[in-house]
Amino acid sequence: MWKKLLALAVSAGIIAGGASLYRNRHRLFRPDFQRTGGTLLVYEIDGEPPAGGLDGAVAVLQRRFDPSGALGITVRATDDGEVELAVPAGPRHDEQVDQVKRIIDRAGRLEFLILARTGDDDPAIRAATLALKDPAARGLVPPPAPKGPRGQALIATTLPGEPEYRYRWVRLGRSELMSLQLDDAALRRHNFLDAQRVAASLKTGEAFAPTQATELLLAARQVPGSADPVFFALAREEPEDRAVTGGHVERASAAQGQYGRHQSITIRLDREGGLRLLRLTSQNLAPRLGPRGWNRLAILLDGEALAAPAFDAPLRTEARVVGDFTTPEADDLVALIRGGTLPVRLKPRPAREVAVEPRR
Repeated sequence: MWKKLLALAVSAGIIAGGASLYRNRHRLFRPDFQRTGGTLLVYEIDGEPPAGGLDGAVAVLQRRFDPSGALGITVRATDDGEVELAVPAGPRHDEQVDQVKRIIDRAGRLEFLILARTGDDDPAIRAATLALKDPAARGLVPPPAPKGPRGQALIATTLPGEPEYRYRWVRLGRSELMSLQLDDAALRRHNFLDAQRVAASLKTGEAFAPTQATELLLAARQVPGSADPVFFALAREEPEDRAVTGGHVERASAAQGQYGRHQSITIRLDREGGLRLLRLTSQNLAPRLGPRGWNRLAILLDGEALAAPAFDAPLRTEARVVGDFTTPEADDLVALIRGGTLPVRLKPRPAREVAVEPRR
């Protein structure tokens, strides 16, 4: 009898050990910087460090570049107030180092805003249209935020309860421009009506409504270093206690499309973020098609709208960015969204890059 009990105990131990080994496989078999060597990247803080220290920045960067620890990338703050990222040698070492260099200095601030549209936001649209007729606003980038009739920042809406909101102009990213057919190729080849509107906006500084979304208010600007126009859309800000931000992100992932390009990035929110998103989108419902046009939820990263998908039903815990992204672009966006907002600014230069030899 005791032999059977012993056999059962051994079997249970083997099963439990195997399960534990499987759960912690990424830790047991991950690359070890001290053993394999690799590249040590050292960055300085640009400005004053946070009062609470660099622990928050270290946590953001760890989630950004290696949240599970499977890659062996480690982040730590030094006694000198610098941040070190150790990237161990391995098959993807060069890709990982390149990604760190590309996005180390990005803030990674994620926001969800409703784009202002005719009907709900008529007072703000009128105020913004009038403000951009002022010659002094012609060259401002971004355009000046609209003000109420007495110069106040809060402007009333026609939403239930008639609440007041702040408004601001947000820059539209490449994928959203393609969706609205405002990219350079569309303006040159077939979207001739909007091409004229864009030319007029660049000349006068005034706003216009695009053909593909007549409910929106856009403004075009020419900025140094960019051959193509830059476009801004008027957006409505949520109060801080109702805002949906990167602090509510539970996870982010990319789905790969054909020919090595990504078609969508899915952002899943935690419970609090889901409740806020549900409230935000429930308050802004309208018919699928109608005189007031679509409702559009702008998903902003560092102030630029990656996408502004239309919706005609409440969103709960997930939002999706659909675009024509390369694999590195999508990986960078997922890393930034997953990490959260970096509470400090890091100097990419002068950064010290040290090749660490493996131990003999």
